[in-house]
Amino acid sequence: MDSKKLIKKLWKKFPLKLAKKYHDYVGLMVSKIKDETNKIIVCLDVNNDVIDLAIKENADLIISHHPFIYGKKKYVLIDEYKLNMYKRLEEACIPVYSFHTNFDEGVDGMNDALLRALNLNDIRPIPNLEIGRMGELNSPMSIKDFTRLALEKLSLDYGQIVGDENKIVKVIGIIGGS
Repeated sequence: MDSKKLIKKLWKKFPLKLAKKYHDYVGLMVSKIKDETNKIIVCLDVNNDVIDLAIKENADLIISHHPFIYGKKKYVLIDEYKLNMYKRLEEACIPVYSFHTNFDEGVDGMNDALLRALNLNDIRPIPNLEIGRMGELNSPMSIKDFTRLALEKLSLDYGQIVGDENKIVKVIGIIGGS
């Protein structure tokens, strides 16, 4: 696939204007986009395991949710761990492209996907909040029961309840998805 067309389609679906300007870094993080993209690694975070896989599979692109470079390069790449990963990606000519809060907020993005995975209905923006979605449970349940449901549906090993675990809720919100 033509790499520029692919990136344009992603930007159209999850535009820069949805990224939270106060702290977000989205877009090309490392290397240069190739003319053609045939293999893509998609991940939450770029780490050495992801880079190993990308090199092994001869990937043309890594798309990450969380920005690989979160801040100005001259400050982020002071960290030796991050610098070594950056150098490996540059040497392998594997670009990293990140979609963060623009993916969280985009239609059918992270927030919507999480709420759908939880089988919530009437998914909509949370009033008066800059980021997030909310939806209705099929029937009221305690926070404790909802936590169990969320752990199961999202295949998570642990979670934390903040507040009264016996409180009964009907509406659940996800803020940011990150």
